[in-house]
Amino acid sequence: MRANVLAPGVLLAGSLVLAGCTVVVAGSPAPEISAASAAPGVLLDPVVVENDVRRALIRDPRISGVTGVTCPSGVPAIRHLTLFCSATIDGSTSTVPVTITTDDGGYEVGRPF
Repeated sequence: MRANVLAPGVLLAGSLVLAGCTVVVAGSPAPEISAASAAPGVLLDPVVVENDVRRALIRDPRISGVTGVTCPSGVPAIRHLTLFCSATIDGSTSTVPVTITTDDGGYEVGRPF
């Protein structure tokens, strides 16, 4: 798979690989989907994304002790782009993938790793 790094914490995967694909993490609840206020050429608001990621993690009954979430700024609202946020869960740092799923900046919050 060919990937282009756009900025630290941001990965754009080749569209031929991801077109029509859905990523499902086995045993996880349905991914959290948000519609950020974005349009083509607009950047995602990192504070909105951080709040959505925090809310998704807190709603997961298997996760406790979420004390902080940080997401990269300057991320364009491009469908299939995945950015990686950092979350502090029970005192440890985890990475949380956030994949933009719609042309207007909607995204899915994935399972932390």
